[in-house]
Amino acid sequence: MIKQKLPDVHWTRLESWASQGVPDCNGFYRGQEFWIELKVSRSNRISLSPFQISWHYTRYRAGGVTFVLISDPDRRLLELYEGSKVHELRDIGRRVTPLLKLSSPYDWSKLLETLIK
Repeated sequence: MIKQKLPDVHWTRLESWASQGVPDCNGFYRGQEFWIELKVSRSNRISLSPFQISWHYTRYRAGGVTFVLISDPDRRLLELYEGSKVHELRDIGRRVTPLLKLSSPYDWSKLLETLIK
């Protein structure tokens, strides 16, 4: 859905078998690159593999921009977390304060603005 809602972003969707831990989407917009791990959660728990945690944290330490975007279809919410928070997300789940929280109908321009800050 993100590719359709943000069509001006140059998206590359990566397959999970390509390399363990690499996020689902790579986006590039107006000279800024970012990576997004897409998750669906109906509870407080966020399922992140050790490979995903390692990738996000290593990229963050190298100066990269990464995010975890969680969709909660029951509550019709999108929550965006900084990739640097993967250890906290693993440990305490959605009790981590999101960088951005959107309710339906989603403000896609606000999401894009946050991704490229």
